[in-house]
Amino acid sequence: GVIDTLAVKETMLQQYFATHFPELPLQTAGLWGSIAFDSFDTNLKKVHACWNAGLITDWFLHAAHRLRIAPPLTITTAQWEQVLEQLGAALKAV
Repeated sequence: GVIDTLAVKETMLQQYFATHFPELPLQTAGLWGSIAFDSFDTNLKKVHACWNAGLITDWFLHAAHRLRIAPPLTITTAQWEQVLEQLGAALKAV
């Protein structure tokens, strides 16, 4: 079921960032994650790039320099791969 795939999808997220963005601190708890940037201003630019790419994200009120990653738990592995590519492209665009 859905719960059985969470560890696989969390690993996909971790591996994607380790490969494509090793310099960015990533924290995860299942599919819930966040990426740290140097400032809120940098994060805001990244968030806007994600919005422009059709991704819904925001920042944490208690950590405004961190971009939130929170896909639906029902996302398929194929959809998750596509989202990771879209996210990566948006982050690189800024």
